[in-house]
Amino acid sequence: MNRLQVETQKDVLKNEISREALKSELRPSMHKSLERFYKKSKSPQIPNHEQLLVGDIVLSRPMKNGVVTPSVVETTQIEHGYSSEAAYWTHVSLYVGDLHIIESQGFKDIEYWKNGWRKNTGVQVKPITKYSSTHDVIILRNTHPEFSNNRGLIARFALLDHTVFPRKYDWNTALEAAPTRRFKKRSKPKLDERINCSEFILECYAIGGSVLVPEYVSVSNGEKFFLPATFYQHKSFEKIDFDYLTITNE
Repeated sequence: MNRLQVETQKDVLKNEISREALKSELRPSMHKSLERFYKKSKSPQIPNHEQLLVGDIVLSRPMKNGVVTPSVVETTQIEHGYSSEAAYWTHVSLYVGDLHIIESQGFKDIEYWKNGWRKNTGVQVKPITKYSSTHDVIILRNTHPEFSNNRGLIARFALLDHTVFPRKYDWNTALEAAPTRRFKKRSKPKLDERINCSEFILECYAIGGSVLVPEYVSVSNGEKFFLPATFYQHKSFEKIDFDYLTITNE
């Protein structure tokens, strides 16, 4: 279940993990990366990493002081015919293990940049804590019979592709998908130069894991858009229940 659902339930058991225990369970470099984001918080929370699998999809929606913030992306997705439940989710990333995700991000995040992250936009690897403390989150898992065999390939493709040939965020697609452009044909995207969040994850699944290939071909040819809401409504994914762990100093 996502964090909002957990917080609204009564009598939910409080799950905790100490910083030392978490450190022992993660690779040293991964823990150092994660620590940048929780060391200043009195009670940081993380998804229970034992319930996540490499290759899982992370859908998110920003909140401020516990309240969901308005989003142009939600309006856009509703205009494209998605349900309000699906359109609620406005960003997508790929879980690559050890509480880290890879994503194509369009906004310069000054706070993360000050902590050592690159200022430029595009495909980046970041701790999932970036979203677990400030966003509502839901996890999707592919139901394809070969998913267990391919999830490592999907993540490897994403990480290797990002390292060898980094790309910028695709603002052109974001603008063309906007409601004011809904009656105009999409231009053929230049995916070898720039890519947005949902189509990057689609590419990882199609090329890395041989899943959702027809959808990727359609996107590559400029025939349709593939949005965060598409993942939510896609019949090939199921929603995964997960818990949050509070990190303690003990």
